[in-house]
Amino acid sequence: MSIQSDPRSSRLRSRDWFGKRDRWGLGHRAWLRAEGFTEMVFGG
Repeated sequence: MSIQSDPRSSRLRSRDWFGKRDRWGLGHRAWLRAEGFTEMVFGG
């Protein structure tokens, strides 16, 4: 595993999961909402 020197250039796994506007992104967000997380959590 390599460490990125510039944090702004690294991709966030959470953005890949929750930022998508497809079926998978919807599924990830819906699962966490069912666990009790609010929409504010997904806004960053």
